[in-house]
Amino acid sequence: MIRRIFYLGLFLLMPMTFSSLLTDFASGQNNQGVPTFRISVRQLMIPIAVLKDGKMVSDLKKENIRIWLGTEKNGKTEWQEREIKNFIPYEERSIATFVLVDSSGSVSLVLEQQKAAADNFLVSLLRQTKKRGSVLDYGAIGLFWHYHQRLNILMPLGQEPIIKPREGQSVVILKGEISKLKINNEEKEIQQFGIYIIEQFKYNQDWTSDISKLKNGLVSISDAGGATNLYDALVWMAGKFDEFQPDATKVAVVITDGCDTISSHNFNFTINKLLDSQVMVFFVSVTDRERICQETIEDIAKQTGGEWFQELNPSKLDASFRKIIDQIRGVYSVSLEEPEGAGKHLIKVEIGENEKNGKWKREKGYTIHHPKQITTAKNP
Repeated sequence: MIRRIFYLGLFLLMPMTFSSLLTDFASGQNNQGVPTFRISVRQLMIPIAVLKDGKMVSDLKKENIRIWLGTEKNGKTEWQEREIKNFIPYEERSIATFVLVDSSGSVSLVLEQQKAAADNFLVSLLRQTKKRGSVLDYGAIGLFWHYHQRLNILMPLGQEPIIKPREGQSVVILKGEISKLKINNEEKEIQQFGIYIIEQFKYNQDWTSDISKLKNGLVSISDAGGATNLYDALVWMAGKFDEFQPDATKVAVVITDGCDTISSHNFNFTINKLLDSQVMVFFVSVTDRERICQETIEDIAKQTGGEWFQELNPSKLDASFRKIIDQIRGVYSVSLEEPEGAGKHLIKVEIGENEKNGKWKREKGYTIHHPKQITTAKNP
């Protein structure tokens, strides 16, 4: 608690323009809508992972995959096959991986095991040295929680507190009563302010290919306590992918118990933002929470093309991370021809081959992970 009070005190000494802070804080409105994978029609890149008998399929060819986009009309879905322009295997495309760690009070007892497993995961996954004909991967580390404190201060009437929050914080300032105070035998009017400083996210390590920096970013994660703001954290993380804009397959690994308790964003808004940013999300659950929490994160994973894993024994987290590594290494990046016009489209993928007579034969027994929808803009 002493550390936090000192930290808040420092903020009061940092000047900033406060014109839009309250507006920014209140802008996280609940947006309803169907989850969509919204990307430019000029770069329709879809990540696809294929499994058979629980193992990744790493030897697929372009001719083994067919993709249809579906448009709903009059209560029915009309499917149209789209030409595959490019078919890029994992070996030829970089991976940008964001590890997002829940450091709220509900997972505090297993935080150290989470950090150790995430460390092993990044060391095993990231290709760190760019050689001729190879690719370079990137990683970033973040954590999330929700914690707020109130600070009451008095200021001369007509003046307001000037506060500069750090990354991942929000500030709300509420005006209170006006009263009179005698200072040096002179009576002056003063106003009380209630200041709420809300801590939500922390960027422990920006995007880098340096594994030592990522390891340090994990080591510095500490138990923050507080509530679980999962939806807000996922939206924040998607924004970090948007800022980075890597020419890479975007992957997020989120370690959490999955129960959102305080976010300003809702489920549908969060899904839309993740799909808009083209992020495949994998979840690792480390506690046995209510079924509704599990269904929520499992749905987010499926919608974005990722998967949900649960491991109740923290000492065995490495097994879940190895499965995620296998799946990431099996991802193909497939670009399609541009759809005409604007609208929402379902995605359907089949694995198979053309027979000698030219007829397509769909192969059964495959599990295919990919985003479930796309939204295309009108062609300029």
